[in-house]
Amino acid sequence: MGILYYLGAFALVLVGGIGLFGALVKGEAASVLLSAFFLAIGVTQGVAAYGLRRLQSWARVPTIILSSIGLLGFPLGTLINLYILVKVAGKQGKFILTPEYQRIVAATPHVKRKTSLFVKILLVLLLVVLIGIIGAAYFNK
Repeated sequence: MGILYYLGAFALVLVGGIGLFGALVKGEAASVLLSAFFLAIGVTQGVAAYGLRRLQSWARVPTIILSSIGLLGFPLGTLINLYILVKVAGKQGKFILTPEYQRIVAATPHVKRKTSLFVKILLVLLLVVLIGIIGAAYFNK
């Protein structure tokens, strides 16, 4: 999930930054606000991704908030964010993001985390969609 959030953060910061620069040059106030919103969401996703990758308990709250907002991105965003909400807000997510689990991880360094095939496929699909959206926006100008 942290990798998905890093990917989303990268895309949103990129789009928000480029949009903010363009809106400031053109002097469009509405575009400045929208681009600043995307930039803020991207930075927040980056912070949440950092916490998720390090199994920090504080990362649950921003992840749940951002995933709830992400449910509005029908259909792909809804599916991805529903998956994230189930994993983070469920029983597993509550336990994995606790100090007790961090002690278990520290005591068993030979056990490595593995990313599920579903998440890998989802990540590749999301990457293809993001590249397509950015490419379409670039070539339609």
